[in-house]
Amino acid sequence: METEVMVACSIDSSFRCYICLLEYEEGDSMRIFACNHEFHRTCIDKWLKEVHREDFERTGISTLVTVGVRDIQGEGFLDQFSGLADSVFLDLPQPWLAIPSA
Repeated sequence: METEVMVACSIDSSFRCYICLLEYEEGDSMRIFACNHEFHRTCIDKWLKEVHREDFERTGISTLVTVGVRDIQGEGFLDQFSGLADSVFLDLPQPWLAIPSA
């Protein structure tokens, strides 16, 4: 899931986020995928988080798992969770950027 995050400026008002259905406005934070689909960053991050949470609920392990969406390659891990996780599962679109030996 390679994405680019950008702030909207001088956007054609006919473009809209297909999650919330609102038109983009100047200054909106957007996530643009390699396939050129674009969404408000908060909309797509929330949607992705819910989709993955549903997978864990279907398998009956949702009480054991915390689901989050974060650009680990660009932003790193949150310090508040340091030492609390037994394991971390990552979906890295370009693992060699995060782990040079990958």
